[in-house]
Amino acid sequence: TLYSCLFYLALPLVALRLWLRARKAPAYAKRVGERFSYGLPVMRPGGIWVHAVSVGESIAAAPMIRGLMARYPQLPITVTCMTPTGSERIQAL
Repeated sequence: TLYSCLFYLALPLVALRLWLRARKAPAYAKRVGERFSYGLPVMRPGGIWVHAVSVGESIAAAPMIRGLMARYPQLPITVTCMTPTGSERIQAL
């Protein structure tokens, strides 16, 4: 489809931008693989997956994640995010 073609055409530009960003902020270099689906946590069946793109979403999702952990302690909860700072916020939970 058109969108798939555009995606694959833009992919080298995205990779270049991530590489340049990683040169300026080394913390980004540790997570570049995640942006291309490498190194993602293994999802266990029946679990809950919460994805927070930015630091703001990580902060906004924190009460919901705490509530899910309290209400469903038996379920594995996986939280992913796109930025190093957002990841730090999530790990602080």
